Amino acid sequence: MLYEISSRASTPTRTDRTHPRTSCGRSLRIGLPEAVASDIELLATEIVSNAVRHAGLDPTEEIILRIVADGYVRVEVTDPGPPFEPELGRLAPGPSGWGLLLVDTIAAAWGVEAEGIGKKVWFELG
Repeated sequence: MLYEISSRASTPTRTDRTHPRTSCGRSLRIGLPEAVASDIELLATEIVSNAVRHAGLDPTEEIILRIVADGYVRVEVTDPGPPFEPELGRLAPGPSGWGLLLVDTIAAAWGVEAEGIGKKVWFELG
């Protein structure tokens, strides 16, 4: 199974059909245990939110969410922002800055790769 969702970098609203939580959650509820679908929805939302917040994109640039399910689930978020080295040991106090720690804790594997002129952040659950 392959799902691909593309949205502009401007922040969509929660009721928007292109919002990552709405699109991802709707697509994943078919055929996956509720706990796995919830974990995928949470982590995909964190990674897309990071792309919107930190990639320095202009509102016309696309963020692509790709989900592949084939015995395990792989989620990839691609954007034209610059690649980065994850720093999990340096957490800021307060409610934000915990997204990659969640990804690291919940996902079976994850990483950041250069992709064209931008980057791809991916994770796998299985």
